[in-house]
Amino acid sequence: MKLEHWNVLLATQRRVRQLLDRALPAEPAPGARRPQGRVGQEALGHLEQALLLELERLRAAFGADMRPDEVEDLIRPFVFFLDEWVLRRLSDAEQHLWPLLQQNLFQVDSGGDLFYDFVEEKLRRNDTPSIVFEMIRFCLAAGFTGRLVGQPERIRELKDRISDRIPQPAALAQPAPVLPPATPAVYDFPVHYYAVTALIVLGLPVFLWWVSN
Repeated sequence: MKLEHWNVLLATQRRVRQLLDRALPAEPAPGARRPQGRVGQEALGHLEQALLLELERLRAAFGADMRPDEVEDLIRPFVFFLDEWVLRRLSDAEQHLWPLLQQNLFQVDSGGDLFYDFVEEKLRRNDTPSIVFEMIRFCLAAGFTGRLVGQPERIRELKDRISDRIPQPAALAQPAPVLPPATPAVYDFPVHYYAVTALIVLGLPVFLWWVSN
């Protein structure tokens, strides 16, 4: 995925999180009870429209240099992820009030299963663009579980299979270390050289004094 695509995707995720934080209760910790507060159908309707707008912006950004079918393959798993993200923040009593984005866009309502069907279909094909697998891995890394809720090992195995289909950047050759210029070391000469030199330097004046007297 190009850097500009990642920037657009991450910016979309950030804005979506802000929308959810303003409209919904906080997301519970894994294994904790669902929120008990009520949001109301009107507020959920406003949230749906805001999220649809974000999806249109994302579709337009991807569509600037991708084919329409490639764009749809990127949007579909992201939509399933967004629906689950919203539902995790709703109480049991209000789950049915959420107007599913997937229902609006694709006329389906079982994204928790369809996400993995989509993944397996793309893994079977040899011509699936790697950017599709990058989007799938992004959704899983962001917390999507679908029908594999409570099965982290299976999700991890799936991530590994997906990662195998994503080219890794070639490792850059490490530059050769820059060595400091060599400086002469006193221990390049044998010790007796210094001993003889010192004897001459110190003994010569004494010898000359003795001779002169």
